[in-house]
Amino acid sequence: MKLQVLLVALLLFAPLFAMNQDDTTPTQDQLTGLETVDGAVDRLYEVISFEGGGQCDWERMNELFMPGAIFVMPTRPGGDRKTQSLEEFQAGFKAFIANSEAKEKGFHEFNLHRSITEFGDTAHVHSVYEARFGKSGKKVLMSGIDSIQLIRIKGLWHVVCIATENATAERPIPKEFIGK
Repeated sequence: MKLQVLLVALLLFAPLFAMNQDDTTPTQDQLTGLETVDGAVDRLYEVISFEGGGQCDWERMNELFMPGAIFVMPTRPGGDRKTQSLEEFQAGFKAFIANSEAKEKGFHEFNLHRSITEFGDTAHVHSVYEARFGKSGKKVLMSGIDSIQLIRIKGLWHVVCIATENATAERPIPKEFIGK
């Protein structure tokens, strides 16, 4: 009887043990660049950008963000804010891609200037950005400032939070953030 109970328990719980096996450990190549804050911010703009017919690099994006990371996005200029998990942000961005010119032309977000403040294993980055359909697209879709919080875990920088403020004609990016 004890043997039967043991066999049943093994059959029931074996899948749980298998699920805990870490077969998705990032390779060294996937983690390269995260040793510095600059490298992590560069990665952020790399993974969100893609050529026409492509997609964001979701896997590398997931590796960049700390579990529980959040996005704080404006719902409209000067309006309310919406807080999203990484998964919610990705779902919304996938819908944006499917229903916009990004599907055919691609989407590129460029870092124009950044200022970094570090203390120990924490960092804050103000990143001036602009986004376009296509890498050489003429029309700027949006521009603004990403306020990025990062934390260093085991020597690698990961994004904890991104709060975005979009620029408008009435509220352009302040000169002190442009670095000129």
